[in-house]
Amino acid sequence: MNSVTDKARVSPEEMLKSAWTIAETAKEMGVTLRIAGGIGVLEVVESEPDVFAFLLKHRSTAKADVKFVDIDMAGYSKETKKINEVFMGRLHFAGDKIVNSLFGDTRRIYYDPTGAFHVDIFLDKLDFNHQIDFRGRLELEYPNLNYPDLLLSKLQIHQTNEKDLLDILALLSVAGRRIPMWKERILRILTDDWGFYYDSIRNLEHAGQQARAMLSGSSDDEVVQKAEIEVAKLRGDLESAPKTKKWYKRMKKGTEKQWWKDVEDVFR
Repeated sequence: MNSVTDKARVSPEEMLKSAWTIAETAKEMGVTLRIAGGIGVLEVVESEPDVFAFLLKHRSTAKADVKFVDIDMAGYSKETKKINEVFMGRLHFAGDKIVNSLFGDTRRIYYDPTGAFHVDIFLDKLDFNHQIDFRGRLELEYPNLNYPDLLLSKLQIHQTNEKDLLDILALLSVAGRRIPMWKERILRILTDDWGFYYDSIRNLEHAGQQARAMLSGSSDDEVVQKAEIEVAKLRGDLESAPKTKKWYKRMKKGTEKQWWKDVEDVFR
C-alpha cells in the first residue's frame, strides 16, 4: 500500500478544509474542480450540524476507520494542463507519474506536500461499477459535485459497505432542502439503465434496513427518520417511473448476465 495512505491521519474537518482550499485555488485560476466522494458528502451536510455529527459519529463506529485518506474531485479533461498548474505549480503537490501518464486523460492523482493525503481527480465521468457522465454539470453547484450526481456516485456501487450506506442516508436526510428538480436527473438515468437501476434499488433497500436498525431513541433518530422517509420516496418513485425500451430489453436478461462493471483500483 502506498506510504501516503499508510500515514494518512488527517481529521475529517481538516480534510474538508483542504478540499475547500483546493477548490478555491482552482476557482481563482479559472479551473473547474468540484469535491466528490466522502468529503463531498461531508461538504453537502456541513451546514446541517445534526446530520454532520450523525455522519461522523457513525463513521467512527463502522467497520472501516473514520479517517479519510484522500479527497475525491471531479474535473474536465480539457483542463488537465491547468489542473497540473493548480496542484504542482500553485499548491506544490506531487503528481503520480505512473497514473497521470497512463490514465491522465480520465484520472489524475496528486500527493499533498506533507504526505498526509492524496487527491484523486476524475475527469468528465465517474466510471466505476456504473458510469456517471458529468460533462457540462460541474457548474451547477460549488464547491461540491452537484447533489444528484453525488448521490448517484453512491448508488452506483455494486458492493456497498457500511460507510457507503451512511453516506446515502446522510445525503437523503437533507433531500427535503434541495431544489425539487434534483430527482429528475436520477430518474432519467436509472430508468434507461437496468443494471444501474438494479444496484440502486438494492442499495436503497439496504440503506433503509440500516436506518431502521439505527433507531434507538437517541438524538440521531430525527436524522435517521428523515433519511428513511426519503429512501422510501426515492425507491417508490424509481419503481413507478416509466422505463425505456432499452431498460426493458436488458431487464429480460436479468441477473443471469453480469450487470455491473468490475473495477480495478489504479491507485492501490
